Amino acid sequence: MLAKVNAAKLCMQSGSTMIISNGLVNNPIDQIHPEKSTWFHPAKNILTSRQQWIWNRPIQKAIIHIDEGASRALGKNSSLLAIGVKSIEGRFYRGDTVSIHYNKKEVARGMINYDFKEMDQIKGKKSNEISTILGFVREDEIIHKDNMVASR
Repeated sequence: MLAKVNAAKLCMQSGSTMIISNGLVNNPIDQIHPEKSTWFHPAKNILTSRQQWIWNRPIQKAIIHIDEGASRALGKNSSLLAIGVKSIEGRFYRGDTVSIHYNKKEVARGMINYDFKEMDQIKGKKSNEISTILGFVREDEIIHKDNMVASR
């Protein structure tokens, strides 16, 4: 049943309706009834294909823990900056999808611009300090807003 519910979530995010009905009867489509079947209707905020791709990419138990200010900024569709990162968990590399947590709850997922070793050095720092710390700057953002999807 968990697989069916996960499939329903994906359908809803994609703008599709899904029905779970009895498949053990002849002509199950003819047996679909609004009151006897479970209907999953499209979500109001449908994800773009890119957002779906980011959301459904595998996560290697990589978690970025953020502070309250970063959480508020993400709620306003802003990019994640190093200064808002409190701690990191797991090993990840540039381009990997990581889970972003605030108060032990996932608030977003996104493709990260720095690996775990670099993040450990720049977490909590201002963007203009990254060059001094690492000797280079890939991006000012840890995760750009175009490469991030808020949790549903």
